[in-house]
Amino acid sequence: MTDWNTLTTALSPICGIVVLLMGIYAYYRNPHTAATQMFLFVTGIAAMIGMLDFLFRNAPDEGNALILGKALIFAVVMLFAAVLYLCTFLPYEKYSGWFSRSKREYVVIAFLAGYASVATITKVAKYDYGWGATLDGGLIQAALVALAYIAITIYMLTTICLSTGEKRVRRQCTWMTLAVVSPVLYTVALVGSNMVGLGLPLILSPGFIAFAVIFLYAVLRYQPFGPSNRSERAAENARMGESIESSALLIEARQPSAAYMFFNEKRKEGGPTMLITRTHPPVVKERYKVEGIPILWLATQAGPDRLDPANLSILQHNITEFLRRNHGGTVMLDGIEYLLTENPPEKVVRMMQSLRDEVIMNGALLIIPVDPNALDEKRRSMLEREFEVLVPKEGAGTEI
Repeated sequence: MTDWNTLTTALSPICGIVVLLMGIYAYYRNPHTAATQMFLFVTGIAAMIGMLDFLFRNAPDEGNALILGKALIFAVVMLFAAVLYLCTFLPYEKYSGWFSRSKREYVVIAFLAGYASVATITKVAKYDYGWGATLDGGLIQAALVALAYIAITIYMLTTICLSTGEKRVRRQCTWMTLAVVSPVLYTVALVGSNMVGLGLPLILSPGFIAFAVIFLYAVLRYQPFGPSNRSERAAENARMGESIESSALLIEARQPSAAYMFFNEKRKEGGPTMLITRTHPPVVKERYKVEGIPILWLATQAGPDRLDPANLSILQHNITEFLRRNHGGTVMLDGIEYLLTENPPEKVVRMMQSLRDEVIMNGALLIIPVDPNALDEKRRSMLEREFEVLVPKEGAGTEI
């Protein structure tokens, strides 16, 4: 292999490192959300692909090239499996799908699909730029597995985009779809250029640059990010209301991430806490790292640890009993929009008035996240009259 071709294949690890740095930057902005953690994991796979690609091209013999080639293709398939999982975190929580609720099962499926994609690959070929794959049944099978992940991801994002009237979600899904498609467009362009005789090396890693840039924008633009270090978080919490020992707080934001971050800070202080949420509890535990506390799910189906959203008296009883047994406790009620759709708004407001009184009498804290765009002006005003309103700044985690 010529020095020029060696330098060309060196683009793979360089591109991988650039992509990984984007993941580290997103994680640095906020290490507390599942979206940034998963984005870092995805960029880590992309960096590994870059290194494997370089080693594969420069393998000393056919046997090593075959092993490295299989590892490379397996990593590419796993990357798109991880991208599909990542996409379940980025839209609003209410759109979360099966993938984010069944993590273990999805990991098993992903590994089996990755293994199936390389099981029938038995040979590689030597080109001017180094070792490369041969266009046979094994490579086609691997390509179909990767394309299946891409197709499912695009279908999920398109379904979300068409089923919601929320402009923020639609824009986010559009950007993510473009990110998922970008490596495919790059590969098609690369193959097409070779079909017309340009003879460019088939290096995949540069195609992930556009993918990472677009995804980074989607994550930074549409996810609330908190402070980047401990001292900044402490200052943010003070502005958020850390000095508030007992109150009823209405945290107005498009997503409840800031409220969960604040709730987790209170939970870590060691006081009794309880969470009532419309989001499926396993999703809450995975996304917001909420463990070891009572979680009640607002759901119409009967079952353990579930509350009927139409039965406000039972909901109020559970919260009141918790507050009376745990003086100075913290309760978070995530799902007020759902309660307002399942009950007459006046009844919901009356319940909130009673809970506010209980909170004050028991020296407790009640946190209620709400999407202001999901409520009409009348209902929003009714709630704002009863609560202390806190508004996180756009793009911040707990900043007011």
